[in-house]
Amino acid sequence: MAIGFTPHSKVDALTILFQLNQTEGLQILKDGRWVPIKPLPNAFVVNIGDIMEIVSNGIYRSIEHWAIVNSTREGLSVATFYSSQLDTELGPSPSLIDADN
Repeated sequence: MAIGFTPHSKVDALTILFQLNQTEGLQILKDGRWVPIKPLPNAFVVNIGDIMEIVSNGIYRSIEHWAIVNSTREGLSVATFYSSQLDTELGPSPSLIDADN
């Protein structure tokens, strides 16, 4: 039995993903639809996470995504995460706060 990942966003600031064998499986939620991310050779996928949304005061939105299983081909990806320490207090950057935001 093969299981993918349920829809989620990352708590981290950034996720950098390298899809080693160009197997499709990653999808993002855009305008209420799941959109497949077509792997490109020698390219990285960069996901914005919850921390970046908080620090940017919503200018950059956290990406809801999931991984589905490809029934005909094995997928192999390597991810690296950029985050803050667990006990860090986060908030919007002061330069991005004004009367409208």
